[in-house]
Amino acid sequence: LPLSIGDGELCETAVTTVAVPEMFRYWLQGGRISIGFLGAAQLDKFGNINTTVIGDYAHPKTRLPGGGGAPEIATSSRQVYITMVQ
Repeated sequence: LPLSIGDGELCETAVTTVAVPEMFRYWLQGGRISIGFLGAAQLDKFGNINTTVIGDYAHPKTRLPGGGGAPEIATSSRQVYITMVQ
């Protein structure tokens, strides 16, 4: 089972690959998005969002779904709201 969408084994049988930033450029439409919403499992005091794993990366206690475009949404939206369960 791949650890993330960035693992090379996912590309072995692909007809083509497209970079995540390229995919999100189409969705984010050159800065025309006013508000972006991001989900997080953990958030530190600096605002860094953890969406990958809890625990050691090679043997995680919990595997999370990943960033899913969070960097592109965060940098391309005028305002960003972070949602998470407390």
